[in-house]
Amino acid sequence: MTKKKKNSILPKVELIIIGLFICFFLVWSVSRCNATRAKYAQLEEQVEEAEARADSIASQSAPQPQAPPSQTDNKDVRSADEIPRTIRERYTPLYVSIDDLNVRSDPGINGKIITTLKLFEEVTFLNEVTNFEQEINLGFEVAKEPWVKIKTERGYVGWVYGAGVHYYKKSRKPVEEPAEEVN
Repeated sequence: MTKKKKNSILPKVELIIIGLFICFFLVWSVSRCNATRAKYAQLEEQVEEAEARADSIASQSAPQPQAPPSQTDNKDVRSADEIPRTIRERYTPLYVSIDDLNVRSDPGINGKIITTLKLFEEVTFLNEVTNFEQEINLGFEVAKEPWVKIKTERGYVGWVYGAGVHYYKKSRKPVEEPAEEVN
């Protein structure tokens, strides 16, 4: 009879341990869910605040009748036109791939030279390219490229040969000077 009691106590202890483990797991998972829910609620509040700010800015830019400020009101009142705004222009940077690249007033080798650019100098691509391609002997290679409109860091706007600029810093072989003939 004693053997039977020992066998019946062991499963009860195991069930109690498993039950405690499940209870701890439930308490832990509920606390994690509440923390996550709180984070999402905070993010939602931030989004609502940002939308409210955007709506208020939009309503400020729309013309609205305003009452004349009273003489007792000393607050700084600004119109929508006076509010400073940051406007970011999108541009594509290009890098000069030929040292002493000429910037010209018009596309083509007959255009007046405005300035020259050094190797790897960054310029801004102004989203204009000629419809024609021109074949030019660069010394070690012959390139057939269109002309590209750019703006330099010093503010010059002009045209450069398409083989002279690239999307990343890359250099082409230098132009080979023709050898003088000796007779």
